[in-house]
Amino acid sequence: MRLSAIVIAILIALTLPSAGQEARQLTTPVLTIDQDRLFEETRLGARATAQVEAEAAALAAENREIETELVEEEQALTDQRATLPPEEFRALADSFDAKVQRLRAEQD
Repeated sequence: MRLSAIVIAILIALTLPSAGQEARQLTTPVLTIDQDRLFEETRLGARATAQVEAEAAALAAENREIETELVEEEQALTDQRATLPPEEFRALADSFDAKVQRLRAEQD
């Protein structure tokens, strides 16, 4: 406890101006950047926004296509359920489920 008080006192003494020295106030300019404004009002920001929007639209279209294919595949599997032995249907259902999980992971 006593040692920490000594260390604190030394640190305070080091930060105070010594006798005969003027205390100088440093003035450092501060630059504040409005990131939203920078992004909205520059060509770089406009290009980046357009690129992100295009990629998002492409991903959404791809997701809709995958969803349509999966719905059709699921319906075909459901239609086969009544005619397949349970073991065979279970294998097909498990395979379909694994495919869906893989596609979800890829799209994420």
